[in-house]
Amino acid sequence: MAGPGRDLAKRFQAAIAREQNERKVAEHEKERRMAEAHEARETLLAELRDVLVMIGGIAVEEVEEGGLACTYDGVTVAFRPKGQGDRVEIEWRADRPSRGFTHLLYRETELGGRWVYQRQRPGQDDRWALFDAGLERILVDGLGLPEPG
Repeated sequence: MAGPGRDLAKRFQAAIAREQNERKVAEHEKERRMAEAHEARETLLAELRDVLVMIGGIAVEEVEEGGLACTYDGVTVAFRPKGQGDRVEIEWRADRPSRGFTHLLYRETELGGRWVYQRQRPGQDDRWALFDAGLERILVDGLGLPEPG
């Protein structure tokens, strides 16, 4: 092509190529983050299983979709992967109701990727670092274990 539109066409070609490249880079970065989050969640569930087995007296079993359930004195709490990333939903059985709360584990970027337990319902949102006080809250409030002292 010759003429006055040639330079404009080249600029548009360059802009389109740049945009397509940026999309590819962003998509690869998103896939990498999702794979990392999925791997972190698998590692977390394995660590939870190990801690629960180490405590003793708790029946631990794997459940569908890569989750796990723990039972103590007839009460069960299940940890189930939620979505494709790093989220884990916690389900409490009806015989030990969660009082309308939604329970979730997630990694907090502001805490360097540490796992956080979130207990939430309208008007109330509590959060604990999972391996500080969060897991203790889940095991005492949800599973019915005695306070560790």
